[in-house]
Amino acid sequence: MKTAQNRADEGASKCENLEKALQEKVRAYVGSPELHEKAITDLPEEADRMGTPVRDGVARAREVDSSMNDWLGRVKNFSQSEGPWAAVTSNLRDSADRVSSYWKDKFGAMTRACERLVLGRDHPDVKRAVDEMSRDTKAAGETYRELRDEFIRWKAEVDQLRAWSDEDVEGIRQEFCNAPDADELTKVTEVANRWASQINGLYGSINGSGDRIKRAADDLIAKKGALKAAPKVKDAVDKILVSIAKLKDYQLLGSNNPLFKAQADYGVTKHADMQRSCEASEIRISGDYCDNPKPNRTDCRLDCVKRCDIVEISREGLVRWASSRRTPT
Repeated sequence: MKTAQNRADEGASKCENLEKALQEKVRAYVGSPELHEKAITDLPEEADRMGTPVRDGVARAREVDSSMNDWLGRVKNFSQSEGPWAAVTSNLRDSADRVSSYWKDKFGAMTRACERLVLGRDHPDVKRAVDEMSRDTKAAGETYRELRDEFIRWKAEVDQLRAWSDEDVEGIRQEFCNAPDADELTKVTEVANRWASQINGLYGSINGSGDRIKRAADDLIAKKGALKAAPKVKDAVDKILVSIAKLKDYQLLGSNNPLFKAQADYGVTKHADMQRSCEASEIRISGDYCDNPKPNRTDCRLDCVKRCDIVEISREGLVRWASSRRTPT
């Protein structure tokens, strides 16, 4: 198990670096009209070359993941408990749990980081780039009207990217509020990573389109056309590209977003702080004696017991507790 665990350490970072390289390549191609004709063929082929070894690596990791589950099951079935064997069994199971948990975290991070690369030429950014390069955009460098129309079309796509980003923030906020416990953020993480993946899939081509519009503005200026309006288009594109870069460095990180991590840590810390005044806390009750409405729970947990008051530390639980103690007027 330990050997398999070590294999997962660098998987996510390798795919993140490859993804970055592919997006830079997409941006360079889309932003250079003179390369479009050749790049329409070359880019999908390059994406396939990058994606094939990644796809094979992920397939091997899935086999390890299946084996890891088998190994963990065998360890759990080891049940010697006489004399010194009790400590051996306990330590073995504890170690296996830690290795398995570590693997699951790393394996999950790797599959998320590699999920677009394994698609090869079907990578969403590659497909969008090919569509963009297949359009005839030469006229944008001939007249201001064509340049303006290209800018308006591109800005509409950027606005959609921002709309997705706003939905991302709201979706994460809702899942934070609905989390069953401060340290149970599986759903929050899923939402954050899903949105980051969707938006990241268009990042390179959208930036490349902005670069291309700036070059078209330069062509128009060189021909002494739109000497006042074309520079304004370039400035507008630059400002938008800066805002997109900030978006990538922040929200497109998904669950690696520093604010996301800070909020998650705050929830756990606040939860612990509120329990300090409890007479008892984190009391687990067997499912034989309680009925937990959460579908993934087979038992119940009492977050806080005060003077025989049983309090669930959640938004709904605290509201119910406060209401029950309110003195009628």
